[in-house]
Amino acid sequence: MSGSEAGLKKYIIKKIMRLKRNPNDLHAANQLTRTMMNLTQGVDLAWIETRHFREELANDDCDVQDAMNVLENGSIREPPEYCPKHGDNKYRVHGKTIDGDDAVVVEILLLGEPDDEELLGVKLITFWKK
Repeated sequence: MSGSEAGLKKYIIKKIMRLKRNPNDLHAANQLTRTMMNLTQGVDLAWIETRHFREELANDDCDVQDAMNVLENGSIREPPEYCPKHGDNKYRVHGKTIDGDDAVVVEILLLGEPDDEELLGVKLITFWKK
């Protein structure tokens, strides 16, 4: 990992830690989601799609590109919901599918997991069209 890659990873970890201390900072949550969406190289990020997320995409006749469009161009508008099952905060990202339909993606911003403390990324929990 180069110095700039390590610096970027350190920046993301710092932002996630700050967000974990203050989960209602919606501006920080939006910034972090956009930063992670725009990374195409340099930092190894996990994109975890739950089975429920994939099922809901199919139920709404959408695919992962629709969800990515919501994440890239949408915004987090309300405080997160704590999820005891996942042990973290779930954020709702409101945006539009590729076809322009209003939709929501529920995400968890990840920093470490019990089986992988190095894990850094996003877990996609569910999706629905409004």
